[in-house]
Amino acid sequence: MSPLTLAAWNVRSLLDNPRSNRPERRTALVARELARYKVDIAALSETRFSEQGQLKEVGAGFTFFWSGRPKAE
Repeated sequence: MSPLTLAAWNVRSLLDNPRSNRPERRTALVARELARYKVDIAALSETRFSEQGQLKEVGAGFTFFWSGRPKAE
């Protein structure tokens, strides 16, 4: 049986800036680092996502779930 690796990470924001010239989404960058450290489950804080939802990073095999503040009107 292999050990379960847990992590906590303050990512400060997962929101992408449309004016950025970064070729990858921030979630893809985070997923790549989680895979690099062989993390099975991570608790990410300060994602800045609003409401609730989920997003799959298919290539890395991670699913992001979040629950944030209601969307501002």
